[in-house]
Amino acid sequence: MLRALVVAVVLSLAAAPAAWADGDPAGDVLIQQNVFYGSQLDLRSKEAAQLMALTEQAKEKGYEIRVAALTVPEDLGAIGYLWDDPTNYADFLTAEIQSVYRERTLVVMPSGLGIWWRDHEFADEQALLDELGGPGADPAAVLPLAMDAIVKLAAAQDIELTIPDVEPPPGGVPQPVSHYGQSQNAPASAPAQTSGGSSWLFALPALFVVLAAAVVLVRRRLSSRA
Repeated sequence: MLRALVVAVVLSLAAAPAAWADGDPAGDVLIQQNVFYGSQLDLRSKEAAQLMALTEQAKEKGYEIRVAALTVPEDLGAIGYLWDDPTNYADFLTAEIQSVYRERTLVVMPSGLGIWWRDHEFADEQALLDELGGPGADPAAVLPLAMDAIVKLAAAQDIELTIPDVEPPPGGVPQPVSHYGQSQNAPASAPAQTSGGSSWLFALPALFVVLAAAVVLVRRRLSSRA
């Protein structure tokens, strides 16, 4: 019995990271690169390359930011209840990737934009984003608005950014593949990592079961010897 329970725990530990990552595709990607591209965006477009290059420029100048550019509810994976709620999703996403990244996170949805910077004040930045509004239902407007927002946010901190004149690499801007298969039109790359060290939480119930079973077995053996 105890051996079977130990096997069950090992299997649950192996499955835990995948279960955690499967909930939020952007969380899979943003622990590895600066931009998550929604499923309706063209990764072979010039704008896709420019947004990535702009985030790199911003980091070099002291305004580090990562971007989730979303187009449809499916881009949220299992977190669809936060669709049309960019600020709260930015909060959720920041928590997902905080083990590797703790600067600003920008979310772009058709309905609007949201920003989150854990343990910092960012109300003025959110107010600036509210003035910009959202890109609407046209996916082609998502990337230009994201770049416009980054330039304006940095300018409010007296940091001057210019949108880089770059072309996409052959095959398009690469994006790590999450469980959602988000980047079907992008070249394949390394498998997505899990979003931080929080996956150990999934193993706790199983560990408690094993410990409880071990205590019961030990007591029974001691009783039978008495």
